[in-house]
Amino acid sequence: MKNKSLIMVILFIMLSFITINLLGQNEKAKVIDNRLKQGYDLDYLENLETNSPSTLSILTYDLDHSWFIAGEEIQPKAPSMDYLYYKNPNTGEKTDVRVESIDVNNINIAKFYYEREHDSYKFYKIGDSGIIIGFYPALENAKRYNNYKKQ
Repeated sequence: MKNKSLIMVILFIMLSFITINLLGQNEKAKVIDNRLKQGYDLDYLENLETNSPSTLSILTYDLDHSWFIAGEEIQPKAPSMDYLYYKNPNTGEKTDVRVESIDVNNINIAKFYYEREHDSYKFYKIGDSGIIIGFYPALENAKRYNNYKKQ
């Protein structure tokens, strides 16, 4: 009877190990979104893929869910807003190249340099196009991401 119990414990441990290993491989098997490759160094993204898949997941989520095109109610505040600039994909630093226009149906925020406020919205002008892009506060974006992951 002791041998049977010991075998059951060993089988349970092996099955647990295999399950955990498969789940880990599943997380790593996700492909890096090509849009991220336009705004981040590939070595950095590959490092995230291996060592911090949750950070990579957040960056991927942000591509589509962390921003919005502001409505007309924001336009009166436009003169005091900063312009949106491109970022250097190797350093992440702001370049001198201003974003002059965008296709609102095909935006890749990974290419842009922007600062996210902790608990307030941040808006940027897109050149003199009349388009304003808004970014959700970090706190709200984190809640939105967590809700997204629960689905």
